[in-house]
Amino acid sequence: MEVTFQAKQTQTVKELIYERISRNFYGYLKSHNVKFLKDNVEIKSYDIINPGDLITISYDDGEGKVGLFSDKALCVVYEDSNYIVVDKEAHVQTIPSKANPFDSIYNRLMSYFKDTTNTIHIVNRLDKETKGLVLVAKNKIARAMLSDWDKTYYAVTSSPLENTSGIINDPIKKSDDGIKRIVDRDGEFASTLYELESFDEKNNFYTYKVTLRTGKTHQIRVHFSHHGAPLVGDTLYGGIDNPEMMLSCRYLSFTNPLTKQTIYLQSRY
Repeated sequence: MEVTFQAKQTQTVKELIYERISRNFYGYLKSHNVKFLKDNVEIKSYDIINPGDLITISYDDGEGKVGLFSDKALCVVYEDSNYIVVDKEAHVQTIPSKANPFDSIYNRLMSYFKDTTNTIHIVNRLDKETKGLVLVAKNKIARAMLSDWDKTYYAVTSSPLENTSGIINDPIKKSDDGIKRIVDRDGEFASTLYELESFDEKNNFYTYKVTLRTGKTHQIRVHFSHHGAPLVGDTLYGGIDNPEMMLSCRYLSFTNPLTKQTIYLQSRY
């Protein structure tokens, strides 16, 4: 696996690497046959590099791609040498499960990457019924370097929250049945920021723009349901029946740690 950086100042190779990854992950690289190349010539971590130099890190990913291939359609909305963003439809898992090891975004990426050395590192996992953008790193070092990304969800309910905007700070824990999550004082802290975006008088639907400050399983679904506004189609948490649960990760942005470019993306949902 190879990743290339461009030096911005005079420094050692190790100083360049430490600007982008943790010391712990640098230890991982050293244990996986890491090499540093400048103009295809191997150099040492303590060698001096200059502005504009292209430094390639070569290492053994050590993971490969494990799982089953799925040839079902994959909607790619962005791709570069280290990251890919796909737009997931409803009723599709992000990663395979014991109940369904055959088809998920992961399985589809297995097929998509079959003739490459890319590995699959899911950055933001969506529930099976949630639609929208899923960010994936193509190698372990690209995932380790990524620290700046934002997601905006849109949730539709058939009854309103008490306020048109606000923050829900309710702790969440797994219920006794192991499937649902519940608000409980013994749970883990969870924080959801919401704002009413629009009201559809014809269907009596309320659309909320939602930002997660924490990332607990089913967080939006649990918080909205607990406050009297279950999502349309989310029958698990008391929502009215609908062919699809009306929750989507509509906007996603991230800063590529290699190019420093910020990418802004929008889902079709």
